[in-house]
Amino acid sequence: MALAFAFCFPLGAMVHRFSPLSTARAVETHRAVQLTGALLATAGFGVAVAMTPDYVPHFSSTHTRVGLALFVIMWFQVLLGLLRPHKPKAPELASTPRRVWRAAHATLGLNTIGLATWQPFTGIALAIDASQMYYAWFFLLGVSLLGGVAMAFSGRMGVGATGGVKDPKTHV
Repeated sequence: MALAFAFCFPLGAMVHRFSPLSTARAVETHRAVQLTGALLATAGFGVAVAMTPDYVPHFSSTHTRVGLALFVIMWFQVLLGLLRPHKPKAPELASTPRRVWRAAHATLGLNTIGLATWQPFTGIALAIDASQMYYAWFFLLGVSLLGGVAMAFSGRMGVGATGGVKDPKTHV
């Protein structure tokens, strides 16, 4: 699961967003990387559930509950990706369902990556006194947030000078 959530899903999101590939090729690469991550996460989830000792109740800790939630959200994301509304040809404007789908899929995906960033620390806390790990997590979270803000102000995330999306009605 760690390989899926720490590598595949962020990579797939970045390939789709920042790739120099053509749009169609970037979408196909995004889809392949994300499906690979989903399959890896499913295998990891199955192993984790199977390796839980009989005397430990399933989904009884924060780590296991968040893991289950991530698993369900992950497959919901896959379903959203498969149900993607048709992208209009230029110069047509995106339909309302397309714009809603795009916002929901991107927002849920980024929030899932964020939750998955926190998830390993709940697992570490089950095994050791991880109070020092939280300082490292907050440091990394701060660096990530600063990086996101820097990208937003540089225009690399499709945000204009006014803080709004450049053109929310375009076909992209």
